[in-house]
Amino acid sequence: MKVKYVKGTNIPVADTLSRDCNSDSYDEDGDDLEIHSITCLTEEALTRYQLATANDPVLRVLIKYILSGWPDNIEEVPKAIRNCFTFRDELSFLDGLVFKGDRVYVPQEERSRVLKDIHHGHYGIQTSLRRAREFLFWPGMVANITQLIEECKTCEKYQRSNQKECVFMKRVPELPFEMIATDLFTYKGKEYILLVDSYSGYFDFKELRKTTSSSVIKFLKDKFSEHGIPLEVHSDGGPQYSSSEFKKFAREWNFVHRTSSPYFARSNGLAERYVQTAKRLLKKCTEDKQDIKMALLLARNTPGLELRSPAERLFNRKTRNPLCVNKNLLAPRVIKGNSEQLKEAREEQKRHADKGARLYEKLAIGERVRVQERDKTWSTGTVSEQRSDRSYAVEMDDGRTVWRNRHFIHPTKVQTPIMPPCLPRSMPTMDICNEDILMDSNDALNNTIPSQETTPEVHSPSAPPSQPQTVAAATEGSSSFYTTRSGRISRPPDRLNYHN
Repeated sequence: MKVKYVKGTNIPVADTLSRDCNSDSYDEDGDDLEIHSITCLTEEALTRYQLATANDPVLRVLIKYILSGWPDNIEEVPKAIRNCFTFRDELSFLDGLVFKGDRVYVPQEERSRVLKDIHHGHYGIQTSLRRAREFLFWPGMVANITQLIEECKTCEKYQRSNQKECVFMKRVPELPFEMIATDLFTYKGKEYILLVDSYSGYFDFKELRKTTSSSVIKFLKDKFSEHGIPLEVHSDGGPQYSSSEFKKFAREWNFVHRTSSPYFARSNGLAERYVQTAKRLLKKCTEDKQDIKMALLLARNTPGLELRSPAERLFNRKTRNPLCVNKNLLAPRVIKGNSEQLKEAREEQKRHADKGARLYEKLAIGERVRVQERDKTWSTGTVSEQRSDRSYAVEMDDGRTVWRNRHFIHPTKVQTPIMPPCLPRSMPTMDICNEDILMDSNDALNNTIPSQETTPEVHSPSAPPSQPQTVAAATEGSSSFYTTRSGRISRPPDRLNYHN
């Protein structure tokens, strides 16, 4: 025997020759324990599970292999239970039930009942899956839960709004006053009309005594006589712009009228953006008792971060204002490259606006979809026509035919109708032309205008397109009501029913 010294810190285990050994003795034979219950089910539920397990032909084969052992080759396993081969070591048979680890293997007969409990409260797919994975198992459980929730009418009806879609860029105008946008807005009970040039950002607005097509046309004629007739005029397709009088005006003055839907204000984003600017000017100038026209003059001579002032881009010169001292600054000069600068600015805006956005797939004719209503609920229908890249006609299950932007449409697997609770069957059909989201702004992110040339109309067989649509009540002598541009049903008060 050769004895060699080893330092204590280099000995990984205790010294077997230690003189301070433990003299206590232990009985190596432990207690035999038997588990009599492993479930928390009631007797009725346990019996139901046991009977369903015993009657399930797949589980009968599976139990046989659990008790007798599994072969080494998967080819020797029946096809019905081959999907269990990879986790065969986790399977056990206790108390008449099959378990995968701590989770019960749900027999086929009980799955419909279990799926109903999993989806109780109408939670989403991922939440329901997490809930099920804690307690239950069966092959194809994820697919069954996903299909159940995707076909749930209640979940589809109250689904969240679609995620915003990537901005669709429109062409940049090459000339001043080639493309304009117009809109009506209300401030402190007064009605105004606004016009803005897409090329220069030059805008103007005026108070209207009457919000009629004639008043709108008169304002536009005044501006066209000053700056020329544009090639395109964009609006939100309100009653003043969708009337036959305005259509006649567009034909006679030879310009194209493009419209967007009142349900999708971003489509007319250029005008909407400058409506905000106009309201701010009105609010501040009114409170400080300043001249609103002077404020407009200074705004038109203020350059942007990357672009020249609206006056320079429109007139190729600065206009005289209280800040101008050197008259040489007022001399006309040719400004080149404005379209390129404007395009670069809008592409930069698009990059910022597209953060968090997604591009939706195109819908097929005949595809089942759900359409978002004004109250944020969803109703089902079938795609009947594609009007543009992002605009579709949908035949609703309640008989209506509506036009919607892709933002308000989502594919669905629900085949049975989901009816809107707020719209009566006698309500007239309204064609809503939600057009493509188009970037057209000089100084703001995510400002858009439409690209569709046609004009939506609210019409019925008994009413001309230019007039508000009126639907007679079903009973004789009852008050009539009409649908406003936004879709609201307006009824006269009962006190006006003199015949009653």
